[in-house]
Amino acid sequence: EATRLVALHGETGERAWDHELGGEFDIALIDGEGNAIVGLSTGGVQALDGTDGTALWSFRTEDRRAILAISMGPDGTVYALSSSTLYAIEGGTDARPQWPNPAGGDTFRRPYKPN
Repeated sequence: EATRLVALHGETGERAWDHELGGEFDIALIDGEGNAIVGLSTGGVQALDGTDGTALWSFRTEDRRAILAISMGPDGTVYALSSSTLYAIEGGTDARPQWPNPAGGDTFRRPYKPN
């Protein structure tokens, strides 16, 4: 159960900061400015300042399903995939979806295993 994100100093390995997310998470990315973007298992996305861990913005998905994948476009749009919907989230202090795109069913599939 991971509910706290911990950042380590790149040169010393010492703890730089930590942040309680208020829910479990399985996926995170670091954007071009060094900020952490975290997908929560409770259907949310949070952005944390890379220097001190303070919250920059957060977004709750409509379906409240776990975020399975996260990526960022060249314009800073965050794309978050739940098991039923792909969200395009415009960051900033008032994060809001640019659009939700229902996937038309469960997007989770078992990995392909060749015989």
